[in-house]
Amino acid sequence: MKRLGGNEKKYLDEVLEHEFRTTKNSFMTGRFEQAFAKRFGAPYAIAHVSGTAALHTAMAAAGVGQGDEVIAPPLTMASTSMTAVYQQAVPVFADVDPDTLTLDPASVEARITGRTKAIVAVALYGLPPDMDALMAVARKHGIMVIEDNAQCFLGQCRGRLAGTMGHMACFSFQASKHMTAGEGGLVLTADERLGDAVRQLSILGYDIVSAKQGLITKEFLQNPAFARHAILGFKYRMPDLCAAVCLAQLERLEELVERRRRNAGLLLKALEGCSWLTPQRTPEGFVHAYYALAARLRTELVDFTWADFRREFLAKGGDPFYAAWRMTFDEPLWDTGDPLLSHVLAHPLWAGDFRAAWAARCPNAKAAQGQIVQFKTNFFEDAEAEAQAEALAETVRLFNGR
Repeated sequence: MKRLGGNEKKYLDEVLEHEFRTTKNSFMTGRFEQAFAKRFGAPYAIAHVSGTAALHTAMAAAGVGQGDEVIAPPLTMASTSMTAVYQQAVPVFADVDPDTLTLDPASVEARITGRTKAIVAVALYGLPPDMDALMAVARKHGIMVIEDNAQCFLGQCRGRLAGTMGHMACFSFQASKHMTAGEGGLVLTADERLGDAVRQLSILGYDIVSAKQGLITKEFLQNPAFARHAILGFKYRMPDLCAAVCLAQLERLEELVERRRRNAGLLLKALEGCSWLTPQRTPEGFVHAYYALAARLRTELVDFTWADFRREFLAKGGDPFYAAWRMTFDEPLWDTGDPLLSHVLAHPLWAGDFRAAWAARCPNAKAAQGQIVQFKTNFFEDAEAEAQAEALAETVRLFNGR
């Protein structure tokens, strides 16, 4: 199969035929939003230029502001925490389950204070966290939940689609994702008030847009009395060219996701019987989307390193795999002296040797980070995927035989 093998060119031609006339501005983005909302069974979908932009407007719409706290895992892309900082809020890290690698609801609840405004529930590598437990914690404390589904399309938690359980959900269409336009993002919500806020925030604070409507007509723009900016907003609206590709990709979403699941299945079979390379566990009642197949190389059980394993895998024809991100609190950005970070570093939880402190508070995440092997699943030819599985099986046999 081809990754871009549907109506991408057809829809792009439709956009180009209109030559970006103001009267047709965002017509394709509107079509994509409606189709996405219908596919996921939510009334409101607001397309953005990136997944990070989507997270940012979701944070702002949730009321996250100066001095608030946002709970997130440290084992994920740093955008999850950066968007809280954009709102002058403070990231507070909760630990993960050592087997699923997703947010531990008990650790989340232990981090809640009177300043907690939101929880970011990250679906890591395509596996949703325990949304039932997280939503129960959120309801108990009156806190917003934002699902970060950048890596999860059509994953499920006990029969419900990832992206339909929190107050808002954010998706990414960056180049490595299940469906892509090279870049892009989207906020999905069932709450019209939140949808209205996200839309306004994504289009420079215009007060005539809403959760359902992102088009601004000439009737308003040509009126000298038109008051445009009701709030401070951002230029985050998805362009029609990206929307055209996203719409075509959405039409093939099941096929694209199933391809990754099939490839993950081949890799999982190659790991059968391997005690020292343990895949991310999918709990009963959950459906994994397999953005990647993540496994922990249990270095405490073997006499070789993560780098040794990677070197042998590549030698046997394996495609270069990824490590986990550094823990967000371990990133060097906190040492830059940037005044925009001063409110974070002044927080009591960030005082002193904050890296050691956060590592102690999140021991499961810290232990897993250096062990994670993230095998790619985005192979679109059967022979290529099968060759990767065989390279993995050979590498496992090599180290088992030592």
